[in-house]
Amino acid sequence: MIDGLWHGIFGGLFGPAIAQWLSRFKYWVIFLVATVGMHIGFFILGSYEKGVQFATQAMLTNIFTVESILATVGIGLLAVFVAFVGSLNTPKKPSEDDKNNP
Repeated sequence: MIDGLWHGIFGGLFGPAIAQWLSRFKYWVIFLVATVGMHIGFFILGSYEKGVQFATQAMLTNIFTVESILATVGIGLLAVFVAFVGSLNTPKKPSEDDKNNP
């Protein structure tokens, strides 16, 4: 019951606006921001929980492991997929050529 409520709120209210905003960017930019954002988020979380020294050491030892690379690439691809699917259904704004040629 609550899941349907949250789905309606986020999907219905924020979904079209976020999809239209994301459709302005190129897919490689969305991918890069998502992957770098994941690493920054992990670093901030580790810094908050255990301290900056531990977070730095953990990031340096785990950043090039297969699991870390696959996880961040997967999140980046998921963000690109969401942007692509969202751009399929968003209304397009008329271009300048359409305004000048009625």
